Amino acid sequence: MAIVPYLYYENVENAMRFLAKAFGLRRFGARNRDKEGKVFHAAIRSGDDVVMMGRPGKKYRNPRRLGGPRNVC
Repeated sequence: MAIVPYLYYENVENAMRFLAKAFGLRRFGARNRDKEGKVFHAAIRSGDDVVMMGRPGKKYRNPRRLGGPRNVC
């Protein structure tokens, strides 16, 4: 059984471009778009491994927007 991570990005298309350039990941399957044409769900892959990603809902607040830490090491 594979574990498929699901990552949230405010801009899914930019995240896909970054991950493709940085790690060689490629688009996989359909991309779902909202009424404005922005991608809100997509998948990328490397070999047999898949990463799903989507845009969080309007009520979601990440640590950066809440004034929390930006780097965790």
